[in-house]
Amino acid sequence: MASRLSLAAMVAALVAALLVAVPNPARTAELHGDDTTSIQTAAELSAAYVPAEATTVFIARADDYADALAASPLAAAAGGSILFVEGDEVDAATLAELERISPDEVVILGGTAAVSQAVEDQLTEAGYTTRRIAGDNRFDTALDVAAELTGGECPGTFYFVEGENADDTRGWPDAVNAATIAGVGGDPILPVNAERYPTEIGEYVGTCPDTAKIIVGGPAAVTEGTAEAIFGEDEPVRLAGETRVGTGAATYEYGISELAMTPDTRVVIPGCSYVEGLAASAIAGANGWPTAMLDCSNPDANIPALATLGASLDLLGQVIVVGESLFGLDVLAALDAATTLAEPEAAFCLRLLHHNDGESDIFPSSAGFGGMANFVTLADELRNAAFSEACEASGVVTVTSGDNFLAGPELAASQALGDDEPVYDALGLSLIEYDALDLGNHDFDFGPDFAARFITSFQGEDAPPFLSANLDFSGEPALQALVDEGRIAPSTVVDFGEDQVGIIGLTTPNLASISSPRDVAVLQDIVGITQGEVDRLTDEGVDKIILISHLQGIEGDDGDLALISQITGVDAVVAGGGDEVLANLGHPLVPGDLPDVFGTYPLLPTDATDTPVPVVTTSGNYNYLGRLELLFDAEGNLLEQVPFHPQTSRMVRVGDEASVDDGVAANAQVVTQVYEPIQAFVEDLETTVIATSEVRLDGDRPAIRQQETNAGMLVADSQRWLGETNAAEFGLDPDAIFVGVQNGGGIRHDGEEIGPGDISVLDTFSMVPFSNFVSAFEEFTAGELKTLLERAYFDVEGVNGAFLHLSNLVVEVDLTQQAQEQDEDGNVVTEGERVVNLWIDDDPTDDDAGIPLVADGELVEGAPTFTMTIVDFSARGGDGYPLDDDFQVLGASYQQALQQFIEAPVEDGGLGGEITAADYPEDGEGRITITGLEG
Repeated sequence: MASRLSLAAMVAALVAALLVAVPNPARTAELHGDDTTSIQTAAELSAAYVPAEATTVFIARADDYADALAASPLAAAAGGSILFVEGDEVDAATLAELERISPDEVVILGGTAAVSQAVEDQLTEAGYTTRRIAGDNRFDTALDVAAELTGGECPGTFYFVEGENADDTRGWPDAVNAATIAGVGGDPILPVNAERYPTEIGEYVGTCPDTAKIIVGGPAAVTEGTAEAIFGEDEPVRLAGETRVGTGAATYEYGISELAMTPDTRVVIPGCSYVEGLAASAIAGANGWPTAMLDCSNPDANIPALATLGASLDLLGQVIVVGESLFGLDVLAALDAATTLAEPEAAFCLRLLHHNDGESDIFPSSAGFGGMANFVTLADELRNAAFSEACEASGVVTVTSGDNFLAGPELAASQALGDDEPVYDALGLSLIEYDALDLGNHDFDFGPDFAARFITSFQGEDAPPFLSANLDFSGEPALQALVDEGRIAPSTVVDFGEDQVGIIGLTTPNLASISSPRDVAVLQDIVGITQGEVDRLTDEGVDKIILISHLQGIEGDDGDLALISQITGVDAVVAGGGDEVLANLGHPLVPGDLPDVFGTYPLLPTDATDTPVPVVTTSGNYNYLGRLELLFDAEGNLLEQVPFHPQTSRMVRVGDEASVDDGVAANAQVVTQVYEPIQAFVEDLETTVIATSEVRLDGDRPAIRQQETNAGMLVADSQRWLGETNAAEFGLDPDAIFVGVQNGGGIRHDGEEIGPGDISVLDTFSMVPFSNFVSAFEEFTAGELKTLLERAYFDVEGVNGAFLHLSNLVVEVDLTQQAQEQDEDGNVVTEGERVVNLWIDDDPTDDDAGIPLVADGELVEGAPTFTMTIVDFSARGGDGYPLDDDFQVLGASYQQALQQFIEAPVEDGGLGGEITAADYPEDGEGRITITGLEG
């Protein structure tokens, strides 16, 4: 996945979108500060937004920011009121606001050199209880504020800003930009010198080693040397732009994404006066409103801020402009243009709602994001949202681009039901009213029969079709029957009267090597097949065509961008399988996704005729529902200048209304029909005992990645058993010799006590938690296995997840010998000489030497070939294994293999529900002998 776009690159991509907004002279924003002083503006803000029951008001000096800036989060925690004084007399506006609130306490920020004793005396005489927060210098004052803010506990984040500079206009903008996000999280702002990390600040930060650290401002504000002193060996984290406006845009974006603030109210603060900005930021922090700083006089300097303010306007309730008289009229006009929803005329407006890679991640996170039940509600709301009156006609199309389920405890709840019972995932998805669903690779993980069961779980006359133009189902009767019924098709058409929208589906041409389609034929001419289907639909009069594709990623030789460049006639593409995050400045994201943004929403590559084609996707699961508003002319062409509506098109994050301000309610039908039975099943997994173990199964690090363990032996044995026992069913040679390998990184119950004693089904999911499927290489050679094992043991000293556990194999490894080396592309450049002896042997405790493959570092002449089982993650080159793509996925997850092996009767080669110390001793049985490992 590509790294996040730079702020400058993203801004450049958005300039054209901003210019389509039409200025509205009747500004609906609330304005503060017109023809008033900064002190009066602060009082006016407090009067408008701070409740009278606030218990604490903060007083700061208006002409010196040093002590005030760090206190904004503390003011936010107390309700948001910071009032200002200048000189020795309290302004009438400040006194009036104090009288309105009648606080229990007035906290003065700074010593008498900052706020005079005369001011304190005047406040005391007026009947207010006062106290000061003041240190020997601005750093000590900030530490006093931090202690009071956090109650002596470690906060979630430290925000570092420039707080000491000879130029007194430089130090405050970054602190004001940081004030809102610090206030929302109740986190301290810590000033540093641009060139120096103050000792007292460093000592305090050192007491909280696990607290996140963020610098607000670029290297011109806080130098790289100071950043290195703050972060030590860690990579510095900054929220910064090229100017104070750019830094404000970065903090705005961070607030709405990482802190889940909702931009229904947006606060515009001046970049030319800290008093207004600080007062507004404290109030914004108290209310969870994002702030954006604007340059007061230069409209061109405000593009980053206008980009954030001009996004997601469907969420916008009000814009609060603080200090209107400070801004030039052209700046205010640009603000109006950016925050006024544009309504370009179009003959047909298409709302494309899209989703991909649900992958059975149906429950919301602990933070309240995602969840199928909330997703269904959001889909219903967006489907029924009104269109612009500028649309002559309109329609909504809802699609998903594949990977509709995935192995795991949640899907196991459906697999435990009878074959005629509906799949729980499908019951929830059927409520979304899809117009089409693409078939992805994971949709075949459990073979064609389960894929057919999933499709038929969508019931009724309005059941949507599943699409794939490059799959031939004639070799699979159950799926071909669905083709004959029209339930599976290359494409479909949604009719809106005079307007029709064609939808074409595609599945990755690598399907056979990464899933289990059995006799489903995978056609490889993606370009020709797609163009042929486009031409067929066009000949039938369909002039709006959407491609839903599951090509495993937007980039790459087989990705969507490469395909688009070779075809014509497609109006938009919904990609799947890559989990890319697409977002513009100002788009609210799920916390954690901001650093992973791949590009703008939508991407706009060009097709074979250099025509821009909007490409969208989401990061998968149920965290987002994409909404792309496409605009067409009377001939069915995307409008050249405005192909999509930039102010409302985005990945719309899914959240629960109880936890997230812009969240929605959970759909009750999903809760009762999907959540509750799956939760009951998963809870039952914990109490369903499938075996007893005489030993603890050791999956701890570093052992699992550095030496033979009984957990590694057990997992490797289970996969070899699965392949060998079901060879004929899987199309493998049943007379072949079977061996097995399992990477240590795929076993993850570090520290968990699994055995001795009862072993539950849930224990098996804990041991092997990933969606890995058992795969097999047939006619594998001794040379290929030696090369594989040289990679497995190239970095044993580094506790590497590539370490392989073995089944029916014995190896002796000498770490003093040459390790295998690979170049940056994964090519082996030095073969490696660590595998000294290797042989096939299902009982290392027996003196019989088995079948030798490698002796004294040399391949044994005439060694037989064999079938090797391995999880598909490893088979596809995960962990850098030097393997080709000539393998077969066997249609069972490695968790299923483990559970079945443990439960299977002894006469069938299984363990019969007993894991004995004789079979799986805690110290291993000698399958892997390693010499030369220090420590």
